[in-house]
Amino acid sequence: MAGRAFVSIMFDPKQDVFVNADERSVKQMLLNLLSNAVKYSGPGGIAVILLEVAANDRVIYGVKDTGLGMTGEEQQKALEPFVQAGQHLETVEGNGTGLGLPIVKGLIDAHNGMLRIESTKGVGSKIWVEFPAERLMRTTPAKAAAAVA
Repeated sequence: MAGRAFVSIMFDPKQDVFVNADERSVKQMLLNLLSNAVKYSGPGGIAVILLEVAANDRVIYGVKDTGLGMTGEEQQKALEPFVQAGQHLETVEGNGTGLGLPIVKGLIDAHNGMLRIESTKGVGSKIWVEFPAERLMRTTPAKAAAAVA
């Protein structure tokens, strides 16, 4: 989809991070966030995947884009199932279902985390999830398994 949309995708990890979380849920959250970033960015747009550990040991990952952006009211609408913040907008893949962000919110809520949105209409959005500090793994899963064996 990014190729059809002429949107560049970049990955900007601040460090290697491992979280104790459901792998399928983590993939789905990132897929939904990235899909929205590409969908709502015009040709020549940029979507950057972010990954870092905040000072409070919360694991943060998400996507920052140069897309259409949203007002505060549109941000609230985007979190409602089957509602789209900009229903009048035609995207690269047509009109969506309005489930992308509600699914992300439900999945991160199930991990006791939070969904955050910073967005400016006409400038772009930064949408990310924060896992609680207790989900941060201090070592890689492979090293942890080797230590137990």
